[in-house]
Amino acid sequence: MTEQHAAAAESGDIGPYRLATRIAAGATADVFRALRRQAAGADRAVVIKRMLPSLAANAEARAMFEHEAKLGLRVRHRNVVEALDYQIDTDTAGGCPYLVLEYVFGVDLRRLTRWLAREKRTLPPSLAVWIARELLAGLEAVHSAVDEHGAPLRIVHRDVSPSNVFISVHGDVKLGDLGIARTLGDLGRALGPRSAAAKGKLGYLSPEQVAGGAAEPRSDVFAAATIAAELLLGQPLFAKGSDLDVLLAIRDARCDAVAAAASGWADGLGAVLTAALARAPEHRTASADALRHALSRFVTTTDPELHAMLGTLVVGALDAAPDDTDRASLARTVEADSRHARKTAQLEPTSSKRREPETRRPGVGSLYSLRSGTTTLGPWPYARVVQAVHTGEIERASFVSIDGGAERPLAELKELAAHLPPSSRISTQPPPAPRSPSLGRTGESWNLAEHGLGTVLARLLAERETGLLVCEHGSARKEIFVEDGAPTFVTSNRLGEMLGEHLVEAQIIDRAELDVALAAMPRFGGRLGDTLVALGLVEPLELFQHIAALERAKLLDVFTWEAGRAALYRQAERPTRGFPLQLGAWDLLQAGLARRLGSGKQRVGRYDVIVRAPDWSAHAMALPDRLQALLDSIETPRAISEIAATDHERADALVLVEVGAARVSDGPRTGVT
Repeated sequence: MTEQHAAAAESGDIGPYRLATRIAAGATADVFRALRRQAAGADRAVVIKRMLPSLAANAEARAMFEHEAKLGLRVRHRNVVEALDYQIDTDTAGGCPYLVLEYVFGVDLRRLTRWLAREKRTLPPSLAVWIARELLAGLEAVHSAVDEHGAPLRIVHRDVSPSNVFISVHGDVKLGDLGIARTLGDLGRALGPRSAAAKGKLGYLSPEQVAGGAAEPRSDVFAAATIAAELLLGQPLFAKGSDLDVLLAIRDARCDAVAAAASGWADGLGAVLTAALARAPEHRTASADALRHALSRFVTTTDPELHAMLGTLVVGALDAAPDDTDRASLARTVEADSRHARKTAQLEPTSSKRREPETRRPGVGSLYSLRSGTTTLGPWPYARVVQAVHTGEIERASFVSIDGGAERPLAELKELAAHLPPSSRISTQPPPAPRSPSLGRTGESWNLAEHGLGTVLARLLAERETGLLVCEHGSARKEIFVEDGAPTFVTSNRLGEMLGEHLVEAQIIDRAELDVALAAMPRFGGRLGDTLVALGLVEPLELFQHIAALERAKLLDVFTWEAGRAALYRQAERPTRGFPLQLGAWDLLQAGLARRLGSGKQRVGRYDVIVRAPDWSAHAMALPDRLQALLDSIETPRAISEIAATDHERADALVLVEVGAARVSDGPRTGVT
């Protein structure tokens, strides 16, 4: 008897269902293929998803399991795996709640595409588009499901990925697994402390989920479009590099592969996919049904032919599977007459259990000695050297010896050079002469006691400047790389703003785990984030969102400085490493000035009455809609108290003044603070 059968036998039957074999073991449930006795004819094969005994007594877990079952029963469509029955009462469910699902005899899309890759085969474009179209039909059925009163449920699947698309030997395409699906109402109130968090497989999240926002139906559309692109490309769209690289590519919706391949596809197909892969949900194809209709014109073969073609490929994938299933258990199913009976592909475990970090790694115990001129430092472990580079204690011109070996310039050691600030690669001479009248008024060097960072960034935005803005205040140094006036990278020499220190402070990892990760960093290119993920200390998405929050906080902190200087260096090169901010210049200005107001470092009394600047023209700078609406409302002098109630609204008024669209009025002052 196989291990799978032993597990099934130990479990016994579940209600009217006789277990045949276990086909998956997940973090929350075991999945079995089972048989239901029929009054006439052969027994019917079904899938039983049974909650793990360890979770059965957890009220939150049971509520979420029941929620999945009830949602599944509300969706009826040929392109969705059918939910047949469920039982939550443990007294009648053999001790554990269970859900009964349709058994799709075939493979999932992930397994099929992997088999095609091994065979060095690709799908015909018409078949690839047809599979996507069938998937979208099922997804639209999920999105448009209604409750027992006919009211829309507005379900969001949240895990549209190849391993949840099941394809039968007959060529049927079915979307399955509503395990983490939620209605929009659920996402607002949450079923439990973590139920609204971004879920799903990394390569198929949407940009808004990666950025920490809530999923919505257009998030599922993005995932489905990702699958469609991958079927046409014959390779992953985003899954290149480390997990953090994948998440960055998704957040920025970098779909270069689609643009590069589109010339070889039917005219217009690339544009359809690009629209569905837009970074902002409001710019994305509106619904699964809209994308399905847009793709329909690229299907040039009849449905029966495509069904047969796909079924043949599924049979091939099944034939290639290891013959490790006891055929006797399958012989009693309705598929017993097929010579292709195989177990279904095992689902990927979703456990977030930490792996024990490995500490015995080559080079982990290496010691670094450093020399700068006549000053020598060390020998230090790698973690201490990284800290010294980060805080500026060690400079680019230093020489390094590892374990007593020959000295080498620090800049030649990639695992150390990666931590040098961008300014280490440019001249430290004063900024060059100004090139524009606007910047000329400050000589491209600003006294932050007179001009806050909001003023500086507003002027860089107005001039669409590109360069490195170096901000210094006492021992603190922040370096902000600006492209077309928008901050894109920021570094800090403050020890507390190092990623590891931030994660310890936030209690994501402890000090001992950080020490292990820092020691292992050289093996992962000097990237702490990749090291933490590789050692299993932090989940990739959680880490990504902490990094994004930390980088944002580094930059917003400068808005509260009351002294210091800022200087612009245009000759600086764009950083090749680091975390791209993607904050948006206008939103950043608003958030920074709101931070300054909230900290009490700025009083709106200086701008308490404002009016549109008489020389302002819309051609001078295109404003976001909210700022343009605010500007239109101040054709005559108005007190900020009349137009703004919150710090963010008051900050928008300050933004208009900083960019020159509005000015302080000579009208009566109101004393607003």
